[in-house]
Amino acid sequence: MTGGQDRVLIGRSEQADLVHGISSNYACINCCGNSFYDGWVTPGFSDFPGNQTQMMALQQDQNCYGQPYLPYAASASFNSFAPSICNSTFLGQTTGIAPGETSIQGAWTADSWFMGLNEQCEYTPAEVLRDALCNTLADPHHLLVVSDTTTDWCTGAGSPSLQRTITYQVVDQYGLPVSIPLSIGERFFALNDHTCGAGAPGPSGCGIKFNGIFTDTLMAGCTPAGGSCGYDVLNQIVYCRSLAVPRPLGSLNEQVHANQITVNGNSTSLQGTYIYP
Repeated sequence: MTGGQDRVLIGRSEQADLVHGISSNYACINCCGNSFYDGWVTPGFSDFPGNQTQMMALQQDQNCYGQPYLPYAASASFNSFAPSICNSTFLGQTTGIAPGETSIQGAWTADSWFMGLNEQCEYTPAEVLRDALCNTLADPHHLLVVSDTTTDWCTGAGSPSLQRTITYQVVDQYGLPVSIPLSIGERFFALNDHTCGAGAPGPSGCGIKFNGIFTDTLMAGCTPAGGSCGYDVLNQIVYCRSLAVPRPLGSLNEQVHANQITVNGNSTSLQGTYIYP
């Protein structure tokens, strides 16, 4: 240091080739500190009202030669552009409030160095603003019958035993598909004995149904009894919520017999109709 001012040390190297009559020289200066390169907010929110997720900010820096480093967590503050759709705390705990889309913004300060006049490193803080989409979905509400077919499954005592295959789509209160993975199950009420001699069926446990679509297969089974043997059951399709009681989506009065399978009073196809709780 001279005259009370910082000076940057410059190193210089020179190479000479006397045989070929050429020379080269190289110079390097002190490198400034690491600077902001990129940043983003993750993971974003796409869920139902009442569910939560923790947002976080990630920052990536680069050295003075422009080489980026691995991302790391930045200390950011968060806010929502529409708290009535998605509400976020200052620390990024985000909760879905009502169906719709908005953004959650993270704000933080990052380091920024550059070579200024007289080859001196200068520091300027960079104010970083990054957004993540927050999409609060409409709640699963009822069911749409996508397809409904009845076929001969087998014969018993000279009579056909039928099989009915119904595919459902979970929809919201407006009848729009809820096309994300959902945990769906069944609850049985008023189940009578299986008069074909087979054991009474049991409800399906909760399981993930991709795109909110699932299929229910009804049949009395292959037995020598044939005819009108079978069983009756009140079947309730439910949305299995992890932190709350199951939500009913559709109630089905199923009369499953070898010679006829009736659902909510219909032995013909229900395709295109809605099933309500």
